Amino acid sequence: MKNSSYSLITLLVIGCIFIILGLINIGISLFWDFSNFENMVIGIIMLTVGSIGVLCAYYWNQKK
Repeated sequence: MKNSSYSLITLLVIGCIFIILGLINIGISLFWDFSNFENMVIGIIMLTVGSIGVLCAYYWNQKK
């Protein structure tokens, strides 16, 4: 494996972790703490960052 494939795998794993944490954060803000809008915003930001990371890893992998 090349060094670039290690970086793509790392980016993919980190993106997936951000997506999972974002979904957990949104779930907590919706079903447990109804009044906490900050958790919802942080969850949406984490979902966005994770999705961008996963999409970048996917497109860079397809490019090679």
